[in-house]
Amino acid sequence: MSSPLPEPELVAQLAPSLVDTAGGFLRNTLRSSPLTCTTCDGTVRTGWSTCYKCGHIYNDSPLAADQVASMIYAVSQRQSGYMMRGYKGSPRVQEHVRIVGSLLWIGISHRGCAAKLAHAPVTHWASVPSLPAKSGSHVLRQLIERNPYLTLPQLEVKPAQRLLASPREFEPANFTVPSFVPHGTHVLLMEDTWVGGGHVQSTAAALKLAGAAKVSILNVARWLEADDEATAAFIPEHFDRREYSPDRCPWTGRSCP
Repeated sequence: MSSPLPEPELVAQLAPSLVDTAGGFLRNTLRSSPLTCTTCDGTVRTGWSTCYKCGHIYNDSPLAADQVASMIYAVSQRQSGYMMRGYKGSPRVQEHVRIVGSLLWIGISHRGCAAKLAHAPVTHWASVPSLPAKSGSHVLRQLIERNPYLTLPQLEVKPAQRLLASPREFEPANFTVPSFVPHGTHVLLMEDTWVGGGHVQSTAAALKLAGAAKVSILNVARWLEADDEATAAFIPEHFDRREYSPDRCPWTGRSCP
C-alpha cells in the first residue's frame, strides 16, 4: 500500500476503491444521542446517553481516553464482523487485510481532527498489544508501521508480566509503558475492535499513568452483537438504511472540525 503520492491524494484513491469493494457491508459509526453512546458510538438502552461501561466506568476515571472514534460498525454474524476476525485469523483473509488497512489509513489521515478537538497536537502514536502477550507483531501494528505518513514517534506499550484482571476489565496495571513519555504528550492510540472498551481504555490509562497528557483512541471498528436488544432495534432503522461514506470524519460523525 506504500505510495509516493501525498497523503490526501492517496486517501482520495483509497476511498472509491474501498466503497467499490466493501461499501455494501460497511457502515460508518453514528454519533447521535440518544441513539448511540456519546463516548464510543455503541448502541444504548432507551433513555441512556451512554452505554453502561462508558457511563459507569470510563467516564468517571481521569485516566480514561480523552476522546474515542471508530471508523465502522462490525456486527456479529454479518460480513463486517467476519471481516474483523478474518483479517487477523489463521490463515489471514488477505481481502479483509486490505479493507482493514484502507480503513485504518483513512482514519490516520484524520489525526489533525483529533488534535483540533483535543486542543493539542498529536505527538506520538501507540497500538494496543494482545493480552496475554503473543509472539510476533500484531497485523494491526504491521499495517500502522507501513503508513509512510505517520512519522510521529511510537510509544511502546507492553503487557504486564502478570495480569491483575481479565483483559476485558478496566485495569491499567495490565500494561506497562517502558518508553519515556515527554511532558505534554498527546497519543493517538490505535486498536482494531472496541467490544467493551476495557482492553483499549486500560492501555490509555497506562499511557496516562506513564505521563501522557492526552490520549485519543482510534478504533477500526465498534463491535455490535446482533442479538443485543438495543442493537436489534438499531440495525434495521439506522444501519441497514445508511450508506457508507469514506468522507465522514470518525471523530465527529459528520464533516471534519
